[in-house]
Amino acid sequence: MFTAARKANARAEIIKQRLQLQKHVATLHTELVRVDAQLVKLMPIVYHGILRFDARTATSGRARTRRPARRRSRSKARCTH
Repeated sequence: MFTAARKANARAEIIKQRLQLQKHVATLHTELVRVDAQLVKLMPIVYHGILRFDARTATSGRARTRRPARRRSRSKARCTH
């Protein structure tokens, strides 16, 4: 009986924490959009077009830069013939 009550209490607590987290994320997203709009308004030449937030992927609108290729270690680069 106590086990079931503890599990139910734990589930309720997890749901409560998830809702708080979702609310916090929404608040931060709203703040991000507001700050981005202010930056574009204050310095349109610098920030125009680079601060577009893509809500679908939760990334900025910038193209992703590729990492440079790794260099091979010297032992693998040499021929051993």
